[in-house]
Order: sequence, then structure tokens, then C-alpha cells
Amino acid sequence: MKAMSPVFKLFFTVCAAVMLFAIPAHGENSYSPVGYWQTYDEDTNQPTSILHVWENKGVLQGKVVKIFGNQSAVCSACSGSQHNQPVMGMMVMWGFTKHDNVWTNGKILAIKRGKVYNADLALTDAGQKMTVRVSVFGSKHELHWTRAQNWK
Repeated sequence: MKAMSPVFKLFFTVCAAVMLFAIPAHGENSYSPVGYWQTYDEDTNQPTSILHVWENKGVLQGKVVKIFGNQSAVCSACSGSQHNQPVMGMMVMWGFTKHDNVWTNGKILAIKRGKVYNADLALTDAGQKMTVRVSVFGSKHELHWTRAQNWK
């Protein structure tokens, strides 16, 4: 068997090192909830909206950027300044801060009910799904959103 030349060994070593450092980490920590997410109706499991989620000074927030259905829907169940305001463009999540690989202590506006709930969220399925755990009267309910691919 023929020995590798010193030049080939150097080339091989450099290529291996570049490939090693170019591969991103595959743990759940390496994924970000920033982006676009498709939400679903809790009762029918039909798509309801697309949310744009972004991070502002370490805090996640999100608003409705697409509605499946009535494009001129308003939040009739909401109270205060959000009462009868258009759902399109409405801020529906805010206040989430990162702790390990979970975003906690946030708020979710359930437009259908017009109520704000405490919530935490975590990414699964290599960052393609988001589990939102909502606290309702002391019990936890889970919502499942999917990353909106090729949107916008």
C-alpha cells in the first residue's frame, strides 16, 4: 500500500477540520423559535393563522401575519384596547425568555376566547415543531404549531 504524500495529508487534515467546525450542533438548543409558525384550531386541528415570531432584547414576541378564513376578522371576545380590533397584525404572544432549551414566562392571547394565558414553549423535531404549554386554571394544555415553510 502506498503512503500518503505530506501535501495530501495536510490537505486531508485541513478539509476534515473545516468540515468538523462547519457542522452545526444538532441538540434542541441550537434551534430558534424565531420565524413563521402555522397555528391550528384546538377543536378541529385545522390551520388558523401564520404567526411571525421574533426576538427583541432576549424576549420573544409574535403577531398574526396571515389568517386562514375571514381576512377581516376582529377579536370580539377580547376586552380593553383589543376589543373588536383586527386579528391581522395583532400581537398574540409576548414576554417569553429563554431558560436552557425552553422559553418560559410568556403570555399567549387566545383570540377565540379573548383571554391571555401564561405559557411556555419548546421546540421539537429538529426545530420544525413548537409545543406551547398554556396554563389554564392551574392545568396545562398543549398547543402544537409547525414551522411555516416557504412562507413570505
